[in-house]
Amino acid sequence: ILKSEGFFGLYAGYRACILTDCTYSALQFLVYEKLKKQIELRYYINDGSKIDFNDTQILMIGGIAGGIASVVTNPLDIFTARIMTQQKLSMEHGGGMYYNGIIDCCKKMYRDEGFLSLYQGWQPRMIRFTFLAGITFSIYERVKYLLGWQDEDSEDNTVFF
Repeated sequence: ILKSEGFFGLYAGYRACILTDCTYSALQFLVYEKLKKQIELRYYINDGSKIDFNDTQILMIGGIAGGIASVVTNPLDIFTARIMTQQKLSMEHGGGMYYNGIIDCCKKMYRDEGFLSLYQGWQPRMIRFTFLAGITFSIYERVKYLLGWQDEDSEDNTVFF
C-alpha cells in the first residue's frame, strides 16, 4: 500500500469507516432504548413500580437492536469496504481511484449493480452484530448496576436485575 498509494493509502476509507461506526452505534442505542421503553409501556405495572429486566431480556432486546441497526447501516459498511479495497477495481478501470468517496461509491453501485447491491452480505453482518450487541448491552446494564447508576426517569432506587 505504501509503495503503490503512499502514506495516505493506509487511511483509504477512514472517513467512511467512522461514519459507519458512529451511525451504527447511535442507531443501536436509540433502538435499544426505544424497545425497552415500548416494552415498559406495554407491560407497565399499575402500582407505579418500574419493570426490572433480567439478563436474558436485556440480551434479547440488545440483540434485536443490534440486528436492526446492522441492517439499516449495511450500505455504509459496503461503501467502506469498497473504498478501502478499491485497488483491484482501479486496476480494472485504467488506474487511479475508481470511487471518489461515499457518495460517488453509492451512485456507481446503484447505477452499475442496482439497489440490492447496497445490501450484499447483510445476513452475516446482522447475525454477527445481533450477538455482539446482545452481549454488549448485557455487560452495559450489568456495569450500570454495579456502579449504582440509575435511569434518569427512575423515581426510586429500583435497579435492573
